[in-house]
Amino acid sequence: LRALHARIASAGQGASGSRGELAGRVRLVGIAAGDDWNLVQAFRQRHGLAFPLFADPELALHGQLGNLPVPFTWVLRREADGFRVLFTHAGALSGTPADFLDRVLAAAGPLS
Repeated sequence: LRALHARIASAGQGASGSRGELAGRVRLVGIAAGDDWNLVQAFRQRHGLAFPLFADPELALHGQLGNLPVPFTWVLRREADGFRVLFTHAGALSGTPADFLDRVLAAAGPLS
């Protein structure tokens, strides 16, 4: 996930150092099911995570999402009336971060 976040942040970055087409438009957010804030912070520091990672110690959000297996990946698109699920993936991500990002972008369609 750290490599995927770095790929999103740098995707399309030009020689001038300006932010790329995806940076600020595609976001990676983690939810630590069953972990408290201290564990999340220690994990973030140990693994050098720069993306948002939220604690869900009481599994409240996890339960609202259907008590899905962990890890579970949702790819969502924000729309005027809420969010649309583009696809989901149960289990660890396979392939390279670039491969996964390609699947995300294919599911999302044009980012206009």
